[in-house]
Amino acid sequence: FTPINEIKLIHAIGVQIQTGTDIDLLSNRMENLLAGIIVNNFKGGLRIAENAINSGENSERGGILGIDINNDSIRSVQAAQPAGDPQSCRIENNTIAGFRIGITVSFIDSPAILGNHVYGNSTAVYGILLKQCISSRIDNNDIYNAKIAVGLGQGERNQIANNSIQQAIIGIAALQELDVEITGNKLQSCEKFGMGLLKIQGATISHNRISNCGYAAVGAGLFIFSDDTIQTSDSGKLVHIESCEVVDTGISPDGTISSKATGIGGMM
Repeated sequence: FTPINEIKLIHAIGVQIQTGTDIDLLSNRMENLLAGIIVNNFKGGLRIAENAINSGENSERGGILGIDINNDSIRSVQAAQPAGDPQSCRIENNTIAGFRIGITVSFIDSPAILGNHVYGNSTAVYGILLKQCISSRIDNNDIYNAKIAVGLGQGERNQIANNSIQQAIIGIAALQELDVEITGNKLQSCEKFGMGLLKIQGATISHNRISNCGYAAVGAGLFIFSDDTIQTSDSGKLVHIESCEVVDTGISPDGTISSKATGIGGMM
């Protein structure tokens, strides 16, 4: 798909590709969609960049998927390549608005999700969701108005860095992640948790700014849930927290103050 295509449909999928090879989807405009771009089981490289995808006339009840990439049948094995390598999966500089899930990436090694603008609505569940990915890089994205702005599950060595997150229930949620790195993010107005980590094995959390989060009945800026089944990572550290700024915890955007908010807490 060469620049610039314009797709205006109602209750449809903009682009759907099954088992393609070396795919570029660049500078397309898509409106009035239930799903924008769906790619399953690609080989070689995949680059999705500079697209504008809007649920449009579906925005009242929400489009379903903005961008959905899934390699569950033929996992893209690129462990030798760094995250963001041109031959891996790159999703960058797209604007996605009005979907229940903005960007989903599943069963892919070394994906890079960079510089995207993801805007949800009252039906939005996830801004960016990764499932069983390895060595991913989620960097410099702007995510607004989703229940969970960034969610990760059952992955390894994933990095979440330099993102701007506003108006969420949980800003960053990680479940059963191994050696996750969360650094340099700015989170504001996350109702329950700025960050919530569950059953993780190794995490580095540094230089994040978490403000006006945890103003629900019970909430926190950063909270870590664990149990006795969790072991330390190969580095020997379960969680390393350094140089984070956690301010105005428990204070909502309208100034209401919660009496049960915690800046940094956990149940280990």
